[in-house]
Amino acid sequence: MPTNTTSRRGRPPHPREAGATYLVSWELHPTQAPLSEAERGMVLGSIRHFDGVKFTLLAALVLEDRVYVLVIPYPEQSLERLIGGWKRWASRLFRLGGRTAPLWRRGSLDRITQNPAELDRRIRQLRELPGRRWPGTGEYGGLWIMQEVERTKTVDHLPE
Repeated sequence: MPTNTTSRRGRPPHPREAGATYLVSWELHPTQAPLSEAERGMVLGSIRHFDGVKFTLLAALVLEDRVYVLVIPYPEQSLERLIGGWKRWASRLFRLGGRTAPLWRRGSLDRITQNPAELDRRIRQLRELPGRRWPGTGEYGGLWIMQEVERTKTVDHLPE
């Protein structure tokens, strides 16, 4: 049964569904320089840190100016708290490296993934995005995708 979070600042609440798979994205603040390869690795590491503890991570892509995450939050974890934690942790690391706040734009976008076909399409899009954005890009270090065998076991709750 879908649930809603409380509305903040007059915005409508985002639909929430226990056990749902979400595609989430957020952007670097426009005053910030693009993330370096090392910084992208730090963001990816911070996203992966609590995989299997607070959520199941299906895929993550960290570009120079945007982050995409396919995630299934555990029932006791709110999506907003997960996103906020990822953003805060990376901001702390970057401040130690000399960046100033704000690192990220406020808010994020999220969408519930409805079925296995949509999930496969989203993963394919994440896999292809660096090459579409920067033609000639080979293996991209800011991308992590759960192995397909494990992913199939993890998302068997999605309707066909």
